[in-house]
Amino acid sequence: MGRASVIAVLLLSPAALARADGEPISSVWRQLEPLPGGRTIMALTHAGGRLVGVAGGRGVAFTADGVLWSAHDAGPCCGAYALAWNGQELAAVGAQDVGTSHDGLEWEVDYIPDSKAQLDDVVWAGDHWAAVGSWSGGPPGGALTAVRSPGERWHFRWHSEAPGLRSLAWNGEILVALGGSSSWSSVDGLTWVYETSVLDVAPNGLRDIVWTGEHFVAVGEGAVALSEDGREWSGITLPNLSFRQVVWTGTELIGPPAVSTTCVARPSTQSRPPEST
Repeated sequence: MGRASVIAVLLLSPAALARADGEPISSVWRQLEPLPGGRTIMALTHAGGRLVGVAGGRGVAFTADGVLWSAHDAGPCCGAYALAWNGQELAAVGAQDVGTSHDGLEWEVDYIPDSKAQLDDVVWAGDHWAAVGSWSGGPPGGALTAVRSPGERWHFRWHSEAPGLRSLAWNGEILVALGGSSSWSSVDGLTWVYETSVLDVAPNGLRDIVWTGEHFVAVGEGAVALSEDGREWSGITLPNLSFRQVVWTGTELIGPPAVSTTCVARPSTQSRPPEST
Protein backbone atom coordinates (compact mmCIF):
# COMPACT_ATOMS: atom_id res chain seq x y z
CA MET A 1 0.00 0.00 0.00
CA GLY A 2 1.12 3.55 -0.63
CA ARG A 3 1.63 5.75 2.40
CA ALA A 4 -0.17 9.07 2.86
CA SER A 5 0.92 11.27 5.73
CA VAL A 6 -1.53 13.53 7.48
CA ILE A 7 -1.42 16.58 9.66
CA ALA A 8 -1.42 17.43 13.35
CA VAL A 9 -4.53 17.28 15.51
CA LEU A 10 -5.71 19.85 18.06
CA LEU A 11 -8.08 19.48 21.03
CA LEU A 12 -10.60 22.10 22.11
CA SER A 13 -10.98 22.66 25.87
CA PRO A 14 -14.03 24.20 27.60
CA ALA A 15 -14.69 27.98 27.38
CA ALA A 16 -15.94 30.88 25.40
CA LEU A 17 -18.19 30.56 22.37
CA ALA A 18 -21.71 31.64 23.37
CA ARG A 19 -24.64 29.83 21.76
CA ALA A 20 -27.78 31.66 20.75
CA ASP A 21 -29.30 30.83 24.19
CA GLY A 22 -26.23 32.20 26.00
CA GLU A 23 -24.71 28.86 27.00
CA PRO A 24 -21.01 28.40 26.16
CA ILE A 25 -19.36 26.19 23.56
CA SER A 26 -15.61 25.64 23.69
CA SER A 27 -13.15 27.66 21.66
CA VAL A 28 -9.69 26.98 23.14
CA TRP A 29 -7.59 24.51 21.15
CA ARG A 30 -4.43 22.50 21.91
CA GLN A 31 -2.30 20.50 19.52
CA LEU A 32 -1.72 16.76 19.68
CA GLU A 33 1.16 14.84 18.13
CA PRO A 34 1.59 15.52 14.38
CA LEU A 35 2.23 12.72 11.93
CA PRO A 36 5.44 12.51 9.90
CA GLY A 37 5.38 14.01 6.43
CA GLY A 38 3.21 17.05 7.05
CA ARG A 39 0.78 16.56 4.15
CA THR A 40 -2.58 18.25 4.56
CA ILE A 41 -5.80 16.33 5.12
CA MET A 42 -8.17 17.44 2.39
CA ALA A 43 -11.25 15.84 3.98
CA LEU A 44 -12.08 14.28 7.34
CA THR A 45 -15.08 12.44 8.81
CA HIS A 46 -16.02 10.39 11.87
CA ALA A 47 -16.98 6.83 10.88
CA GLY A 48 -17.82 4.01 13.26
CA GLY A 49 -15.74 5.20 16.21
CA ARG A 50 -12.71 6.36 14.25
CA LEU A 51 -11.62 9.27 12.12
CA VAL A 52 -11.12 8.73 8.39
CA GLY A 53 -9.19 11.27 6.33
CA VAL A 54 -8.11 11.64 2.73
CA ALA A 55 -4.99 13.53 1.73
CA GLY A 56 -3.28 14.68 -1.44
CA GLY A 57 -2.01 11.87 -3.63
CA ARG A 58 -5.24 9.85 -3.30
CA GLY A 59 -4.41 8.39 0.08
CA VAL A 60 -6.74 7.49 2.94
CA ALA A 61 -5.85 7.30 6.65
CA PHE A 62 -7.59 5.97 9.76
CA THR A 63 -7.23 6.76 13.47
CA ALA A 64 -9.16 5.99 16.65
CA ASP A 65 -7.49 8.64 18.79
CA GLY A 66 -6.10 11.33 16.46
CA VAL A 67 -2.53 10.32 17.34
CA LEU A 68 -1.81 6.90 15.78
CA TRP A 69 -2.79 6.72 12.11
CA SER A 70 -2.73 3.92 9.52
CA ALA A 71 -2.35 5.15 5.94
CA HIS A 72 -3.28 3.40 2.68
CA ASP A 73 -3.57 3.89 -1.07
CA ALA A 74 -7.19 4.61 -2.08
CA GLY A 75 -6.78 3.51 -5.71
CA PRO A 76 -8.85 5.47 -8.26
CA CYS A 77 -10.50 7.47 -5.47
CA CYS A 78 -10.15 9.97 -3.85
CA GLY A 79 -8.71 13.34 -4.75
CA ALA A 80 -11.43 14.45 -2.37
CA TYR A 81 -12.49 17.80 -0.99
CA ALA A 82 -15.09 16.26 1.35
CA LEU A 83 -15.82 12.94 3.01
CA ALA A 84 -18.93 11.71 4.90
CA TRP A 85 -20.24 8.58 6.60
CA ASN A 86 -23.87 7.39 6.84
CA GLY A 87 -23.39 4.45 9.20
CA GLN A 88 -22.75 1.95 6.41
CA GLU A 89 -20.69 3.62 3.71
CA LEU A 90 -18.36 6.53 3.07
CA ALA A 91 -18.92 9.07 0.32
CA ALA A 92 -16.14 11.27 -1.10
CA VAL A 93 -16.45 14.13 -3.57
CA GLY A 94 -13.91 16.31 -5.35
CA ALA A 95 -12.85 17.98 -8.57
CA GLN A 96 -13.06 15.02 -10.93
CA ASP A 97 -14.77 12.08 -9.28
CA VAL A 98 -17.23 11.04 -6.61
CA GLY A 99 -16.98 7.74 -4.80
CA THR A 100 -18.59 5.51 -2.19
CA SER A 101 -16.94 2.83 -0.08
CA HIS A 102 -17.89 0.51 2.79
CA ASP A 103 -14.36 0.27 4.19
CA GLY A 104 -12.41 3.26 2.81
CA LEU A 105 -10.13 0.99 0.79
CA GLU A 106 -12.28 -0.28 -2.09
CA TRP A 107 -14.25 2.47 -3.88
CA GLU A 108 -17.10 2.62 -6.40
CA VAL A 109 -16.30 5.68 -8.50
CA ASP A 110 -18.43 7.93 -10.69
CA TYR A 111 -17.25 11.00 -12.61
CA ILE A 112 -18.50 14.58 -12.72
CA PRO A 113 -19.70 15.18 -16.32
CA ASP A 114 -17.94 18.53 -16.77
CA SER A 115 -14.24 19.30 -16.33
CA LYS A 116 -15.12 22.85 -15.23
CA ALA A 117 -17.22 21.66 -12.29
CA GLN A 118 -16.34 20.34 -8.85
CA LEU A 119 -18.13 19.12 -5.73
CA ASP A 120 -16.93 20.56 -2.42
CA ASP A 121 -19.07 18.85 0.22
CA VAL A 122 -21.30 15.81 0.74
CA VAL A 123 -23.74 14.71 3.45
CA TRP A 124 -26.19 11.88 4.09
CA ALA A 125 -29.77 13.24 4.05
CA GLY A 126 -31.78 10.39 5.52
CA ASP A 127 -32.26 8.24 2.41
CA HIS A 128 -29.77 9.67 -0.13
CA TRP A 129 -26.43 11.39 -0.47
CA ALA A 130 -26.47 15.12 -1.28
CA ALA A 131 -23.50 17.11 -2.53
CA VAL A 132 -22.81 20.73 -3.48
CA GLY A 133 -20.09 22.53 -5.39
CA SER A 134 -19.41 25.04 -8.13
CA TRP A 135 -19.46 25.25 -11.90
CA SER A 136 -17.53 27.65 -14.13
CA GLY A 137 -18.82 26.24 -17.41
CA GLY A 138 -20.53 29.37 -18.71
CA PRO A 139 -21.60 32.86 -17.77
CA PRO A 140 -22.17 33.60 -14.98
CA GLY A 141 -21.09 30.22 -13.62
CA GLY A 142 -22.90 29.08 -10.52
CA ALA A 143 -23.51 26.07 -8.34
CA LEU A 144 -23.39 22.33 -9.02
CA THR A 145 -25.48 19.98 -6.88
CA ALA A 146 -25.76 16.21 -6.95
CA VAL A 147 -27.72 13.44 -5.24
CA ARG A 148 -27.36 9.66 -5.11
CA SER A 149 -29.76 7.08 -3.68
CA PRO A 150 -28.44 3.65 -2.64
CA GLY A 151 -27.84 1.43 -5.65
CA GLU A 152 -28.16 4.28 -8.15
CA ARG A 153 -25.79 6.56 -10.07
CA TRP A 154 -25.19 10.17 -9.11
CA HIS A 155 -27.60 12.77 -10.57
CA PHE A 156 -26.20 16.26 -11.24
CA ARG A 157 -27.87 19.66 -11.61
CA TRP A 158 -26.41 23.06 -12.55
CA HIS A 159 -27.68 26.33 -11.00
CA SER A 160 -26.81 29.62 -12.67
CA GLU A 161 -28.87 31.60 -10.11
CA ALA A 162 -26.79 30.48 -7.11
CA PRO A 163 -23.15 31.10 -6.21
CA GLY A 164 -20.79 28.20 -5.83
CA LEU A 165 -21.93 26.26 -2.76
CA ARG A 166 -18.99 25.01 -0.75
CA SER A 167 -20.52 23.11 2.19
CA LEU A 168 -23.80 21.66 3.49
CA ALA A 169 -25.40 19.91 6.47
CA TRP A 170 -28.69 18.12 7.15
CA ASN A 171 -30.73 18.44 10.38
CA GLY A 172 -33.19 15.64 9.73
CA GLU A 173 -35.63 17.86 7.83
CA ILE A 174 -33.74 20.34 5.64
CA LEU A 175 -30.36 20.75 4.02
CA VAL A 176 -28.50 24.02 4.65
CA ALA A 177 -25.61 25.02 2.37
CA LEU A 178 -23.09 27.85 2.54
CA GLY A 179 -22.13 29.89 -0.49
CA GLY A 180 -19.28 31.81 1.12
CA SER A 181 -21.23 34.93 2.12
CA SER A 182 -24.74 33.41 2.12
CA SER A 183 -26.77 30.44 3.33
CA TRP A 184 -29.21 28.39 1.23
CA SER A 185 -31.73 25.65 2.04
CA SER A 186 -33.20 22.62 0.25
CA VAL A 187 -35.52 19.72 1.03
CA ASP A 188 -34.26 17.40 -1.72
CA GLY A 189 -30.66 18.44 -2.48
CA LEU A 190 -31.43 19.58 -6.03
CA THR A 191 -33.67 22.67 -5.63
CA TRP A 192 -32.17 25.43 -3.45
CA VAL A 193 -33.59 28.63 -1.87
CA TYR A 194 -31.60 31.66 -0.70
CA GLU A 195 -31.93 32.28 3.05
CA THR A 196 -29.61 35.06 4.29
CA SER A 197 -26.19 36.71 4.25
CA VAL A 198 -23.69 35.53 6.89
CA LEU A 199 -21.33 38.49 6.60
CA ASP A 200 -22.58 40.07 9.85
CA VAL A 201 -21.23 37.14 11.89
CA ALA A 202 -18.38 36.11 9.54
CA PRO A 203 -17.03 39.07 7.52
CA ASN A 204 -14.76 36.75 5.51
CA GLY A 205 -17.49 34.20 4.89
CA LEU A 206 -17.93 30.63 6.15
CA ARG A 207 -16.26 27.53 4.70
CA ASP A 208 -17.97 24.54 6.31
CA ILE A 209 -21.09 23.62 8.26
CA VAL A 210 -22.24 20.68 10.40
CA TRP A 211 -25.37 19.75 12.37
CA THR A 212 -24.75 18.72 16.01
CA GLY A 213 -28.24 17.58 16.92
CA GLU A 214 -29.13 21.02 18.29
CA HIS A 215 -27.45 23.59 16.06
CA PHE A 216 -25.83 24.16 12.72
CA VAL A 217 -22.18 25.06 13.47
CA ALA A 218 -20.26 26.82 10.69
CA VAL A 219 -16.56 27.73 10.55
CA GLY A 220 -14.46 29.98 8.39
CA GLU A 221 -11.58 32.44 8.41
CA GLY A 222 -11.33 33.52 12.03
CA ALA A 223 -14.99 32.81 12.81
CA VAL A 224 -17.36 30.21 14.25
CA ALA A 225 -21.12 30.70 13.82
CA LEU A 226 -24.26 28.96 15.12
CA SER A 227 -27.81 28.69 13.80
CA GLU A 228 -30.86 26.60 14.65
CA ASP A 229 -32.47 26.92 11.20
CA GLY A 230 -29.88 28.23 8.70
CA ARG A 231 -31.62 31.63 8.60
CA GLU A 232 -30.50 33.42 11.78
CA TRP A 233 -26.84 33.19 12.82
CA SER A 234 -24.77 34.19 15.86
CA GLY A 235 -21.05 33.73 16.37
CA ILE A 236 -17.67 34.87 17.60
CA THR A 237 -14.33 35.69 15.98
CA LEU A 238 -11.25 33.53 16.55
CA PRO A 239 -8.50 35.66 14.99
CA ASN A 240 -5.77 33.05 15.40
CA LEU A 241 -7.65 30.20 13.72
CA SER A 242 -8.82 29.88 10.13
CA PHE A 243 -10.86 26.70 9.69
CA ARG A 244 -11.25 24.70 6.48
CA GLN A 245 -13.68 22.07 7.80
CA VAL A 246 -15.67 21.02 10.87
CA VAL A 247 -16.79 17.48 11.84
CA TRP A 248 -19.19 16.44 14.64
CA THR A 249 -18.45 13.06 16.29
CA GLY A 250 -21.44 13.02 18.66
CA THR A 251 -19.34 14.42 21.53
CA GLU A 252 -16.74 16.66 19.86
CA LEU A 253 -16.30 19.17 17.07
CA ILE A 254 -13.19 18.47 14.98
CA GLY A 255 -11.86 21.15 12.66
CA PRO A 256 -8.85 21.02 10.34
CA PRO A 257 -7.75 24.66 9.99
CA ALA A 258 -6.63 26.15 6.69
CA VAL A 259 -2.99 25.57 7.66
CA SER A 260 -1.30 22.30 8.58
CA THR A 261 -3.10 21.43 11.83
CA THR A 262 -6.34 19.70 12.77
CA CYS A 263 -8.52 20.73 15.73
CA VAL A 264 -10.87 18.93 18.09
CA ALA A 265 -13.53 20.83 20.04
CA ARG A 266 -15.28 19.48 23.13
CA PRO A 267 -18.49 21.18 24.29
CA SER A 268 -18.25 23.04 27.57
CA THR A 269 -19.15 21.10 30.70
CA GLN A 270 -21.44 23.99 31.56
CA SER A 271 -23.87 22.95 28.85
CA ARG A 272 -25.35 19.61 27.86
CA PRO A 273 -23.53 18.09 24.85
CA PRO A 274 -25.73 17.90 21.75
CA GLU A 275 -27.07 14.44 21.03
CA SER A 276 -25.73 12.50 18.08
CA THR A 277 -28.21 12.01 15.23
